[in-house]
Amino acid sequence: MKDNLDQSNIVFSLDIGTRTIIGLVARYEDGILKILASETMSHEKRAMFDGQIHDIGSVVKVAKKVKETLESKIGFPLERVAVAAAGRSLKVSRAKVTVSVDHNYYCVGHTVVHYFLDDTIIENLEGHMGNNITIDVIATFLPHTVIDSLNTVMNRLELEIANMTLEPIAAINVAVKKNLRLLN
Repeated sequence: MKDNLDQSNIVFSLDIGTRTIIGLVARYEDGILKILASETMSHEKRAMFDGQIHDIGSVVKVAKKVKETLESKIGFPLERVAVAAAGRSLKVSRAKVTVSVDHNYYCVGHTVVHYFLDDTIIENLEGHMGNNITIDVIATFLPHTVIDSLNTVMNRLELEIANMTLEPIAAINVAVKKNLRLLN
């Protein structure tokens, strides 16, 4: 796999789960994601409880092995990563207006339920004209402790977080066609 890959099309994702850490490296080719390498390793001890990191050092140790194994398979260093948080402790808000958010929570996902143009539901606002636009949106927030622990692990791995989402949102984006999703 050590050919000269265009790294701008590379996607590296880490799933830091309760029992295992899974790494996946893929490349976009003509709009299709092609898997280049994957690696799964189990935690050496119970470092996670219900998706929350409890022992950062232990998680870093296993995640570093996953990262290094993937780098040896693909032949170049990984610098940016996409991660998904478990989301066991969430706040979910649905609003059509401004919502005040507790600074201890980070927005990790959102989905538009409906767009409105002049108080009429419309599927896509692009190109339309009207007097007022409303968006009915559901936003999901995680406590800062969940995000902070993931950030700490990635910093110790010298990885920049390129994208962070919730595990269910990541799964639905891969497994369910957009027109069949009912996140609300």
